[in-house]
Amino acid sequence: YRSPQSGGTAVGCFAVAAWSKETAIVTPLAISLWEVYLVARGRDPDRHDPERRGHFRAALLLLIPAASLLPWYAYFRHRTGYLFGNPEFVRYNAVSTLSPLRILLALAHRILQLTAHMNMFVPVLCMLGAMLLLPLTEADGTPRPRISPSNQAILYVVIAANLLFFSVLGGALLTRYLLPLYPLVLLLCVSTFYRRVPNWWGLAVLSAAAFVIGLFVNPPYKFAPEDNLNYADVIRLHQQGIRQIVSSFPGATVFTTLPATD
Repeated sequence: YRSPQSGGTAVGCFAVAAWSKETAIVTPLAISLWEVYLVARGRDPDRHDPERRGHFRAALLLLIPAASLLPWYAYFRHRTGYLFGNPEFVRYNAVSTLSPLRILLALAHRILQLTAHMNMFVPVLCMLGAMLLLPLTEADGTPRPRISPSNQAILYVVIAANLLFFSVLGGALLTRYLLPLYPLVLLLCVSTFYRRVPNWWGLAVLSAAAFVIGLFVNPPYKFAPEDNLNYADVIRLHQQGIRQIVSSFPGATVFTTLPATD
């Protein structure tokens, strides 16, 4: 996103993500703040420094996805009279959750979701174990490459920002809000496997097998059925309810929490 060639593509992808779900703006905004930090941290006060200008340009570009939502909110306000939707819904998802204890407990829950839930503990524990090993060397004697510290920093910023954001907001601590973070964690895991474990692909296969098992075997604690194929039971429950309504209450008016016509 820092280069002129790829910056527009990255910003466009972030904007589409925000149009799909508004809370996706937390990622480009977090990276934008990080770029501002890099500008402020620079020791060279020269405003014409190319690297400094690159960080500043990236920070501005990453504001576009959030700005692209403004017309939608204006239209929504015009049509409904509300800026963020039904007041009761906003109170449940934002206002009522602003308790320090609740935020701390939610943050702990989010960290567990990201590092242990649905067998995520397998690649994470393997990564921690691999970090105890020395880096492997290539044929020429140089250490195996790793994700550069600057790129790792961006990953950590995005992960931390999303964890904090979804610990403060959101009435239900649903795992799906963290879906964009799992590829980042797995990227760090596999990079560590590759750099420090000779047969690193074995740990990758083990992690994949753990995820397949997690699709069918429920964890020994309460979880949202949408997190694995247990959601099929929810679909069957809906189908049974529909059949009962069609057979016993034809033509009746049905109130539902989700928009539906079928």
